[in-house]
Amino acid sequence: MSWPRFGTVAIKLGFASFAQVKEALIEQLNNDVEARQHKTIGEIFIEKGWMKHREVRKVMDVILSDKNELVKEITRIYKENKNSYERPDYFIELEEELKEHGYENIEMDIVKLPERRLRYWHGLFTHYS
Repeated sequence: MSWPRFGTVAIKLGFASFAQVKEALIEQLNNDVEARQHKTIGEIFIEKGWMKHREVRKVMDVILSDKNELVKEITRIYKENKNSYERPDYFIELEEELKEHGYENIEMDIVKLPERRLRYWHGLFTHYS
């Protein structure tokens, strides 16, 4: 599935309407359920002529910029506290989650987590640090 926030960002940037996002999500779901080729929301918007490639890139730039900021903040807090005597439980939980996915280096691999998980960890790290 595409980034859940694509439609929201597209609306906020003035590239799409709520009705268009809803229609694209329904089409995407129908494609998935009927085992047709999966299309991202951006691909659907381009095919329907609702957005241009450059507008889709702008939406993705905003989304990836947000993700990068989450990664930077989590990594900063982790680095500052990783060697502390009393490491918080959520540090250990994050390490375990990454290892479950086959990732070894938190500082390098955290970016590979889905955005919703990054938001979860960001909330813990910033709330308790």
